[in-house]
Amino acid sequence: IVPINSPTAELVFEELDHWEKNHIDVETLVVRLANAEKQNDYLRDKVLLLERRTQILQEEKGVLMSLEQCLKERCSELQDEVTSLKSGKSQKCRTLYHKK
Repeated sequence: IVPINSPTAELVFEELDHWEKNHIDVETLVVRLANAEKQNDYLRDKVLLLERRTQILQEEKGVLMSLEQCLKERCSELQDEVTSLKSGKSQKCRTLYHKK
């Protein structure tokens, strides 16, 4: 056993201080790595899910835009038909009015 005040003990304490400053806790790093890998897998899965949802929404948007265009065209056709019927009715009314 070495006395605490001896030069040898001082060297031992210096070495312990040096070791503590440079110590790498491998076990903690392994745990942190495992947690980071789990989180990475979770986030990768989440990104894939969001990409699929985005693709589905883009497809739905295309379908809805196509439907909107069809409805606009049909609306225009119906407006033309109404205009035509109104002008035809006006013509018919004028003809009937002049015959009386």
